[in-house]
Amino acid sequence: MDLSTFINDIRKYVNNISSNDSLSDAGDNIGEIINCPVFVVNLERSAYRRKFILNYLAKMGINAEVITAVEGAKLDLEKLKTDGIYDEQAADEAFSRQLTLPEIGASLSHANIYKKIIDENIDKAIILEDDVMFCDDAANIFRGMLNDVPDDWDVIQLYYTCKDYEKITDHVALFRSEKCIPVGAPGYMIRRSGAKKILDKVYPVRYPADSIIGRSPRWGTKVYGSLPQLVILNNLFPTEIHQRKKFSEKLRYNVKQLIISGLSRIFS
Repeated sequence: MDLSTFINDIRKYVNNISSNDSLSDAGDNIGEIINCPVFVVNLERSAYRRKFILNYLAKMGINAEVITAVEGAKLDLEKLKTDGIYDEQAADEAFSRQLTLPEIGASLSHANIYKKIIDENIDKAIILEDDVMFCDDAANIFRGMLNDVPDDWDVIQLYYTCKDYEKITDHVALFRSEKCIPVGAPGYMIRRSGAKKILDKVYPVRYPADSIIGRSPRWGTKVYGSLPQLVILNNLFPTEIHQRKKFSEKLRYNVKQLIISGLSRIFS
């Protein structure tokens, strides 16, 4: 991440926590365009992230519901294995390594939302992590994507790392290659049909949340992607999933936390 991007993310953070401005143009009301619930995955202790994302989405016309994420650090690994929720050997075989507790927590957080979608008979929903923003002109891209996406979709990735896709319309990508899967969990739209297909295969947990989505076509889900990608990451927020082993990683995390804390106190 370059300095200009980081400074831009700081500017966006300050703008969202210091302003209650509403939409200036009804045509930009993404909430009306998507016409579905929006669930935000957020750790209970991450109040700064929660305030940012809720303010940000509100300005887009989205009244999001926060889903309290599973805190990986508080999980009992032995109990997870005993209860059949996590399987180290299955993770080794499927993902070539065992998962960290934060990764397991993230996967369980998304699985809990899939269960909610099924239990509450929700037709479709958008799931966002709490460190995302939408790209420029998001309203028109959402409108074009929802108009163009084929009727057989189960999941629409709004953020993905795979570049090997077929452009089927100006706003929709189709992922086909087994060599390049649509990994990414920061933001996606999912139907109840997709939630059922994934939830049937998610246990015992053996993949991180983003890889669950990426591998879901192997379980019969039809995954498309938005063009361009609708979700981008706010790099001001340090990751809460990946372990920080190096001094430089710990330093970067602590500096970002100090910046967020200081800005929140100044502008709140």
